[in-house]
Amino acid sequence: MTPTNRCRNIYKDVKLSQNMLLSSKIKREQIARSGLNSCIYTSTSPNLKEKTSKTFKNYTMKVEKSKEMPEIRLKYVSTMVEKTKIRWSEDAYKVLLSLFNPDTIEYMEEAVVLFLTKANSTIGWARISSGGTSSTIIDPKVVFTMALNCGASYFILGHNHPSGRLEPSNEDMSITKELRMAGKLLRLDLIDHLIVTPQGFYSFADKGALY
Repeated sequence: MTPTNRCRNIYKDVKLSQNMLLSSKIKREQIARSGLNSCIYTSTSPNLKEKTSKTFKNYTMKVEKSKEMPEIRLKYVSTMVEKTKIRWSEDAYKVLLSLFNPDTIEYMEEAVVLFLTKANSTIGWARISSGGTSSTIIDPKVVFTMALNCGASYFILGHNHPSGRLEPSNEDMSITKELRMAGKLLRLDLIDHLIVTPQGFYSFADKGALY
């Protein structure tokens, strides 16, 4: 190889190295302008270019998803409504009976819950289930979600029997036991379960069937 050709080859190698450095510098500046603080190696290699592009894409997607994640907050508003003291099952019966629709209490079975303070004063109530003519489904998750959200210490379950019979069914006894046991773990006690009819009521606590 002649000296002239050698010089030409050396010049080409130097020029190529300069181009690669310039290309790498441009890429680093583009990354810096993008605002993504990530240590990613850049290269003129096609394979590494593709890998780098995917890395940035995944990183950007993760940031966007975190912004869309909902924040769970607790809001408690206490009103100045007069509170009712529940001392006996008769007190609970009067309050519960007023919460059922008199036009459907002997036709459609429903379940409501009274939420109480540590002093047995009412915080509020909720209708947790509406069923058919002979049954309704009570979901413990719904009961305890509402009880915890309103800061209740105790709660009373009430449901009606459209037939007018006051004897509890096997399902009534089963859900009572389930709520009682779950409440103990949360220190949120079920203190009574009433079967309500316009003619009278059945109290699990009075009959010793709550425990």
